[in-house]
Amino acid sequence: MTDQVANTAMKRNGARDNVGAAAVCRVPEPWRTNGVRKKEAGSLPDTRVRLTPARHGDCRRYRGRDARTDPQAMARQTRLDLPGIPQHVVQRGNNRLPCFLDDADRRRYLTPLAEALLDTSCKLHAYVLMDNHVHLLATPPEVGALARLMQKLGRGYVGQFNTRHRRTGTWWEGRYKASLVDSESHVLHCHRYIDLNPVRARMTDDPASYPWSSCASHCGLRQEAILLPHPEYTALAATPEARAEAYRQRLHETDLTSSVPASGNQG
Repeated sequence: MTDQVANTAMKRNGARDNVGAAAVCRVPEPWRTNGVRKKEAGSLPDTRVRLTPARHGDCRRYRGRDARTDPQAMARQTRLDLPGIPQHVVQRGNNRLPCFLDDADRRRYLTPLAEALLDTSCKLHAYVLMDNHVHLLATPPEVGALARLMQKLGRGYVGQFNTRHRRTGTWWEGRYKASLVDSESHVLHCHRYIDLNPVRARMTDDPASYPWSSCASHCGLRQEAILLPHPEYTALAATPEARAEAYRQRLHETDLTSSVPASGNQG
């Protein structure tokens, strides 16, 4: 009889553990759980604890996740951010949907971009506005300046976009992607890659004719107040005309790789 009672209790406890499995969270030591911390019975490791959600719900998102193996259960990775070093930035529309529905949207994007550049003192060297993503090549003057630039730009553009198209919510796919462009030759490669995006997307055969990129400015066909030439671009030649011609020739060189420069983002 005693064995029967013990077996029944064990089954009942096992069923209860299965029901509550969703509330079990694997977390590294130490972990604060608002004073509630109960180790599971049996042979479970010390890192497996039963959590009671915090007062403001900050523990609920970790329920059922292993912080040692699940990237979503861990904090964001810190960006490499160095003052004076150019960064190649890519930002995509949510779910890869178009982030510009017409040319009016593109003009509305450039306005907050100019304002954010002025507020953060970042230097913009190249850009292209594609249908569902944006490329920027910019140099921040201090740590955190590029993040502030993208925050101001995102809020300014999305607010105008939502008002114009009568929608709500975010319009970007998560955080922007950024990579350091830390070599002199790579800077011009990144210029070329950004300016040739419309050609690779088969939107045009002449990159300088695409109106929503920095290519026309680099080729001497127009001036843009938001652009500041990088020293590697100005080193192409002694005069603006000669620099523009040298850059045009560089655009048509076939020995340069067209792969995305160290950003991990195709397109």
